[in-house]
Amino acid sequence: MLKRIWAYYENLDYRVLAEKLDEMARAGWRLKQLGLLGPIFEDCAPNKTVYHRVIRSPQISGEPIPAGWTFLLRSGQRTVITRDAPLTPAEKLVEDQENDHYYRGQKHIFFCWLFMVIVLVWSDLRTLDRSVFLPEGLLFWGTITCWVLLLAEGLLELANALAYHRARRAGQPYEPVVAWRRLRLFGWLALAVCLGGTILVCSFYILL
Repeated sequence: MLKRIWAYYENLDYRVLAEKLDEMARAGWRLKQLGLLGPIFEDCAPNKTVYHRVIRSPQISGEPIPAGWTFLLRSGQRTVITRDAPLTPAEKLVEDQENDHYYRGQKHIFFCWLFMVIVLVWSDLRTLDRSVFLPEGLLFWGTITCWVLLLAEGLLELANALAYHRARRAGQPYEPVVAWRRLRLFGWLALAVCLGGTILVCSFYILL
């Protein structure tokens, strides 16, 4: 029997994901796959003593699996390993240091998003009729809304990345400011606006 959790875990969400895997193992569910739309589990006997950790795949990082841990599965850049003891506070700090590349990547992604939004909005302002009473106007404002939602998502992701950086500098375990899974709401809203606007404009021209 299989079970899927409909939730997306960002790379910097490594500890939250590991804690969720611990919780599922205690409820009798073993991880089978880290899917794009959420992890998939298979039923098993409840395991009260297993603890999970999500690391960068050794094939990418070039580092071996840490001593004392057992390989469970690999999914792209991430590998899940297990052992029978939880991470100590010192190990959590080392884990945060090992994931510093995710912070740098997230910061670069945000500024790329910002540049794209500025360029595309500037282009739309020059070429589209912005009257809300015309299909082109609806398309324009729908485009603006989509990019604003995606930029807001990127800004909150950057806030999480900065929280990670501050925690590292202070020598404290990282905790996200906003749950990564909640940030996906902005992306889904942008998709809904895009699809809704496209259908509305196409309907207008079909009915002409």
